[in-house]
Amino acid sequence: MSVIILSQELKVKKEQILLDSTPIAKLVKTKGTYVFQNLDGKPVFSMNVIYSKLDEDTRDNYILLKDPNKPENKGIELNYDVSSAFANDEKIVVQNAYKYGFLNSKGIEIEKVNKIFNDSNYKRELSANKLAIIEANKRVKDFNLFVNVNGEILKGGDKGTKVGHLTGIVTPFYNVDNHIVDKNSVVTIYDNNNNKIGEFYTMLNQIKLTNGNSYKFDTIAPVTYRQVINRLIKLDNNFGN
Repeated sequence: MSVIILSQELKVKKEQILLDSTPIAKLVKTKGTYVFQNLDGKPVFSMNVIYSKLDEDTRDNYILLKDPNKPENKGIELNYDVSSAFANDEKIVVQNAYKYGFLNSKGIEIEKVNKIFNDSNYKRELSANKLAIIEANKRVKDFNLFVNVNGEILKGGDKGTKVGHLTGIVTPFYNVDNHIVDKNSVVTIYDNNNNKIGEFYTMLNQIKLTNGNSYKFDTIAPVTYRQVINRLIKLDNNFGN
């Protein structure tokens, strides 16, 4: 990206995209979406930056590419680069439209745009770390956690199968999302065979598992039992199986 910006000046002025001071396309912003148009005003494609997280620690921001002439389509996710940590959304979409070859010195390269629009198998690449997080999130969803008033951990909702239990909590308790407010408490998680799976140290805001994995919650607010167990599910592939 830096090579592109250094060798050719790409900017937007009065809804015109300029490459080395020459107009090549138009850019119209509508409700956070940037519509790229030919110089005659015909819309060709749109982009907007989606800011999202895979979990508490990992962002997964991307560009959503859409055909403004087919608003019913869901759109295509694109990875993006930024030339500066302070780049705003307008700069991000314009620079990446150039990077993907949608823009060139002659204007909008419709063939490059249509190539992605017409590729039903196109998917943006994700790092191994992000793919692992997605898989862990799926395990949490499939687990469908429920903790009953006695601290028993159920898989499959309130009528599911018992897979373990908690100690170090005051039972019975009546809300699975109760925050763990006692800074001196240690919550211990066991499986059905009474094998210790891990412990949550409230003072440290950290969960440590017997398999060697650990996680520290980056928050000053008290975490909940649900947060602790869901994190355990992510850290231990075998829990509940």
